Amino acid sequence: METKKHNIGTLHKREVIGGILGWPMFLLGSQLLVALILWLFHRKLNSLSGLAWYNLIVTLITLGVLLPFFLPFLRQQFTWLTALRGKRTFGDLGIGIGLYFGLSFGVNLITELLIRKLGITPENTNQAVVEKLVTTVPPIMILDVCLLAPLTEEVLCRGLIFCGLYRHSRFWAYALSMAVFSFAHVFAYVLDQPPLVSLINFLSYLPAGFALAWVYERSESIWASIFLHGIINSIALLLVFGMR
Repeated sequence: METKKHNIGTLHKREVIGGILGWPMFLLGSQLLVALILWLFHRKLNSLSGLAWYNLIVTLITLGVLLPFFLPFLRQQFTWLTALRGKRTFGDLGIGIGLYFGLSFGVNLITELLIRKLGITPENTNQAVVEKLVTTVPPIMILDVCLLAPLTEEVLCRGLIFCGLYRHSRFWAYALSMAVFSFAHVFAYVLDQPPLVSLINFLSYLPAGFALAWVYERSESIWASIFLHGIINSIALLLVFGMR
C-alpha cells in the first residue's frame, strides 16, 4: 500500500495532545464523569430515554475536550475541501458508499461461514442498543449518531491516527485506524460476550474503517470522511425505521 500518497494534512503538537486527552475520555472518562454526576444528584438511568440522553452528554463531553485542540485543523481541512476538491467530493462520497457496502457484503459472507463452522450465536450488542434507542427517542439519537458521533470518531480515528501515521506509513495508517475504529465499537461489551462473538463484531466494522480512511485520503480532507460517516449511520437508521 506504499504507493501514491496524498496531501491529507499534518498534525501539530496541539492535535496530538488533544487526541491523547480525547481517547481516554471517549472510551471511559466521559462515562465515569456522567456516572459521578448522576450519583451526586441521586439519579438513575431507569429508562431508554435516560440512556439516550446519557449517550448524548457523553459524546458532548468528549467533543468538548477535542474541539479546542482540533478546531484549527478542522478549519484548515474544510478550506481544503471547498477549495481543492469542490464538486468532485460528491463523487468521492459515492465511491466511498459503494466501497463500504461492497466490503461489508464480503465481510458478512466470511463471518457467516465462521458462525456456521463454529456453531456460535452472534449478537452485536452495540448495534442492538442503538436500534432500541433510535426507535424510542429518535431526535436525540439522530443528533448523536448522524452528526456528533461521526465528528468525534473521525477526529480520533482518522484525524489523530490516520493523519498522524500517514506520512510515515500509508499501510499502518490504514491498518491501525481501521483496527482502533473497530475496537472502539466493541470495547464497551467485550467482557459481556464470548471472545469469538467480539471478534465477529470487530470484523463487521472494518469495512467502514477502510471506506472512511479511503475517502479521507482521496478527498484530502477529513470532512469527507465525517460526511461519509454521517451518511452511513443515516442509512443504518433508515433501515432500522424501515424494519419497524
